Amino acid sequence: MDEHRIKLRGGWLWVDRGADGDDLRVTLPIAWPPGPAARVRLVRPFRRPPIDPDREALALHLEAIDGLVAARLNDREVARPPSGTSSLWIALTGPLPERNVLVLDADPPRPSDASAAGSPWGAIALVIRPADPPASE
Repeated sequence: MDEHRIKLRGGWLWVDRGADGDDLRVTLPIAWPPGPAARVRLVRPFRRPPIDPDREALALHLEAIDGLVAARLNDREVARPPSGTSSLWIALTGPLPERNVLVLDADPPRPSDASAAGSPWGAIALVIRPADPPASE
């Protein structure tokens, strides 16, 4: 079995970003709007994909994530990458509940950072992969 990617593009909420502090619906990847750089919180609920835990494993693959400060899954921190990280694999161990929430905290590039300005940010996917074979005894 090859891996199967479930792209988490739509359905993100940019918390406290919209007019009057309302959440703003966004789709990833996103081109950050110009303006002062401030910490961004993106929230994405999703359902557990059906997998065979004896043959398959789940992971999160995050790409184009320069400035990612932390990732949380169901109120548990799953990553705090070092500065400069642009791609990250996170193995999801144990069974997921039926309903899940992924939260990403990021510092978008500053307008003076010409290399990152205008580059789409955040290609996020759940990946179903073949499970590692059990260790032989």
